[in-house]
Amino acid sequence: MTDCTTCKRYLDSVKRGKVLLCYNAEWYSYGMISYCRPQMRWGCSVLPMLQIGEWPPDPKGTGYTDGGIKSGVRIPSKAAEDFTAEIEARLKTCGRDGQDLVYLLVNNGTDVQLTPGTQQVLKYISGWRRKRQSYKSWKYENKGGQDGRKTCSHHKGK
Repeated sequence: MTDCTTCKRYLDSVKRGKVLLCYNAEWYSYGMISYCRPQMRWGCSVLPMLQIGEWPPDPKGTGYTDGGIKSGVRIPSKAAEDFTAEIEARLKTCGRDGQDLVYLLVNNGTDVQLTPGTQQVLKYISGWRRKRQSYKSWKYENKGGQDGRKTCSHHKGK
């Protein structure tokens, strides 16, 4: 899945007539997180803020002009810690490639063109559950062998 329009949760919500709030969002509340690619891309881009226990404020704000009302949603630091821990656990399995993805997104924003290597990392770390397969093995199967060709299961190791 590369965007929200192919997301099963999104398609189901359209059928029910209630489009998900996370559709093409620039910001996500903790309750919206399902670890899909757009959300993981956003999570990696705001990782430094999450690491200090702060959830990024909604850039759209509330619309109120009263100075006593703060924009954004207050999320307990526990939510930021939980999301951070999950992102870091997934990235850790990717080694240097995971660090490259975070560096690219933190320094250039979510709209940056990803390199083929960072695209692979984003695909690997995305999804409701962590992958059981090692990153190295998954990368080999999904990118192909060293010569770039995909390998079928009965030719592995030959």
